[in-house]
Amino acid sequence: MRQLSIIIVSWNVQSFLSVCLNSLQRACGDVDVEVIVVDNASIDGTREWLKEFERMVADEENHFLNRRLRVVLNDDNKGFAVANNRAMVFATGEFVLLLNPDTECID
Repeated sequence: MRQLSIIIVSWNVQSFLSVCLNSLQRACGDVDVEVIVVDNASIDGTREWLKEFERMVADEENHFLNRRLRVVLNDDNKGFAVANNRAMVFATGEFVLLLNPDTECID
């Protein structure tokens, strides 16, 4: 079991999401964390960016989120609550943090 599951719901926030995910690496330190991103059918390129980010992370053995990132793509906008509930199914952490995608974590 991981210490912390971080759930992020996204919808048309690619530029914010990029900053948020990259800031987690600096802020989480030694915490055993997993990140679950649920996209609510974005049309601004977020979905494509997430797919590419997920592939890049999986290929980079020394990346902070290697084997700790799960991307869930909804076919339509389910709303914030439903998207969080969908992510909870995958969460394995002792604690769960619901994090907005426009958050930049500071260490």
